Amino acid sequence: MKFTFSSAAQKIILICLSLLLAGLLVYIYSSESRRQNELINQVKKLNFHELRIEKSLLKIKHHEELNFDYLNANVAAIQNLLMELQNDPYGITKLKEANLEGDLAELVREFSEKVEIIEQFKTKFAVLKNSTRYFHNLISRIPALNYPAEFEGELYRLQHEIYNVIFYRKVSIIPGRLEPLYTELTNNIALLDEQQKQHILQLIKHGRLIVEYSVAVDELRGRNAAINYENKSLKFEQNLLSFFIYQQDQKSHFLNILFATALFAIAVIILLIHLLIRKSVDLKQALMNIENQKFALDQHAIVSSTDIKGNITYVNEKFCEISGYSQEELIGNNHRLINSGHHPKSLFKDMWRTIRRGEVWHGEIKNARKGGGYYWVNATIVPFLDSQSQVYQYISIRTDISLLKRFEEELIQGKLFLDNVTNAMAQGLYAQYRVQWRLINLNQALTYSSLGLFINGYALGLRLITRG
Repeated sequence: MKFTFSSAAQKIILICLSLLLAGLLVYIYSSESRRQNELINQVKKLNFHELRIEKSLLKIKHHEELNFDYLNANVAAIQNLLMELQNDPYGITKLKEANLEGDLAELVREFSEKVEIIEQFKTKFAVLKNSTRYFHNLISRIPALNYPAEFEGELYRLQHEIYNVIFYRKVSIIPGRLEPLYTELTNNIALLDEQQKQHILQLIKHGRLIVEYSVAVDELRGRNAAINYENKSLKFEQNLLSFFIYQQDQKSHFLNILFATALFAIAVIILLIHLLIRKSVDLKQALMNIENQKFALDQHAIVSSTDIKGNITYVNEKFCEISGYSQEELIGNNHRLINSGHHPKSLFKDMWRTIRRGEVWHGEIKNARKGGGYYWVNATIVPFLDSQSQVYQYISIRTDISLLKRFEEELIQGKLFLDNVTNAMAQGLYAQYRVQWRLINLNQALTYSSLGLFINGYALGLRLITRG
């Protein structure tokens, strides 16, 4: 069933398209404000996650957070936001217009430094946390090891000093008080058994690690605070917001011009669509004509197409009927499948040379049927060229001339039989046209001497006829 559009339907379609384009224009107007808000919100999120990072670092320091998941999530959020700002074409354009591209680059650089400090903080704090756990376990084993009273007192003193470092961060005064205590413990360690010796050495080792990494963690927090990323991010947000406010005040005149231009563009588009619809109708008609021509050709001719390698890509029903092969058997194969072996190879070499040059080839070919038998076709092979003038396929159009070839063969056989009969006669035999008296046939019994007598008699008779 075929559907056609009336003139009224075409106009309705054009009006709908016009309304759609008008709606698209309104969307573009509102989209600018929406994109500005999105950009501002992205920058605000930078500050929001920065505050969360500082809060997380403080909680980790005071052992209120047991892992780095919350810290890592906020660091990743800022990294993603900065990457989006750097890769968003709209954001890049607006930052260039506001002369804030350098400020964003500075934010990215400083946050990269901040991330590096945070990674160092996480590494050192993990070691600090691990040594703290080991130190606490070692302290809990003191009663079970039965130290002498003087050693047990020194060990609890060591515990008190290290816990001051862990819980009260008295990093600046504790190291000076710990070294004499370490020295005293190691000097008298020879009085203890092997298990007690190893226990004290582990306490000293982890105590030193706790002090060392506590100092490193505090130093990293100080470096993090010195970056002052938060203030720069807030300033970046304020500058961007001020630019958008200024830009909004300046572009009302431009929007009016844009609106008028858009209306003109809509009119042009409507005209183009109308022309395209007309062109589409013409193309459909042309396509229908081609289909009809193809149908007519398929009803009369044997048609196939091949690629440049000679592999069959299409056959019509007449090809299948006359060859006895199905489409599935033929497509993907080549015409050697129906080669009868009747023609010399030179014929096909000449054919390929011709069509590969882009020239049309004509000829008569004897083909073999599936299951036995032959048929003759008068073939025309047309090469098709692409935009680079290179052959990309061949179309073969053939006409079945098997009946004509059979008549020719019967005629040749009849003439041969007649020649054999006349040549077997003892007397000479000739034939001549009645009007022109022209000799048209001789048999072998007609000798040169009898031929001379015939010619003389013919001349005498001609003179008599003329005189009479």
